[in-house]
Amino acid sequence: RTQRKTYEAAAAELEKTAKDIQRLLARLERQRQAEVQRRRAGGTAEPFTGDFARARGQLAWPVEGNVVGRFGPERHPRFGTTTLNNGIDIAAAAGTGVRAVARGRVDFTSDDFAAFGQVVVVNHGSGYYTLYGHLSEIAVRQGQDVTAGQAIGRVGDSGTSLKGTVLHFEVRNGGTALDPEDWLR
Repeated sequence: RTQRKTYEAAAAELEKTAKDIQRLLARLERQRQAEVQRRRAGGTAEPFTGDFARARGQLAWPVEGNVVGRFGPERHPRFGTTTLNNGIDIAAAAGTGVRAVARGRVDFTSDDFAAFGQVVVVNHGSGYYTLYGHLSEIAVRQGQDVTAGQAIGRVGDSGTSLKGTVLHFEVRNGGTALDPEDWLR
């Protein structure tokens, strides 16, 4: 019973954090759209426009490892509870380097984003974002441009990871979560 209560509390915290991520990404998307309008008014284009959408199914993995959490509803094998995973969870040794999957700009970092722990969000233009969570170290700063394959952090177990040492990885278009495995090769 104690294990079940602990798991249910952690699952509830993850669901709350997922809603917080949704609000964060909505705010970042509003800021991106305002930036696009300012750039258009000034005669300049949005950086990275269109590149990410063309890369569907061709992106390198952010870290090598086994997928231990898949996109969509996940049912706990022992307790029978269901949680929604807006990304995938990739098991890897603590300290393993995490790489940006495509070029973009770091729009958000946090050393403590509740259940996701240390988080990096990269803006890839045209409303596309990737999120990297449960990091043990962040190697980039907000506003920094990154290239595909560039180190952005290290795998860890910060926050509330119910799966051990993993990278939580999401792909978003605006506020809509997309299955990351459709984007990775």
